[in-house]
Amino acid sequence: MASASNQTRIAEACAAGARKLGVTTPAGARLENTSQFLRHVIDDLVRSAEHWHEVYSTRPRQTSETD
Repeated sequence: MASASNQTRIAEACAAGARKLGVTTPAGARLENTSQFLRHVIDDLVRSAEHWHEVYSTRPRQTSETD
């Protein structure tokens, strides 16, 4: 999942920026919150993709009446 990989790098960059600025500063706190938000979104995206992959890979294929 390229999208999740890219988002993970962005979340890591936000967390690193928060550490450099200090999480108690307004900008550092925003970066830390952004990092946490992105990590939650990434986790949800990966879980959803795994779920639907499992659903579609185990479901029998439907054929149309013209086949």
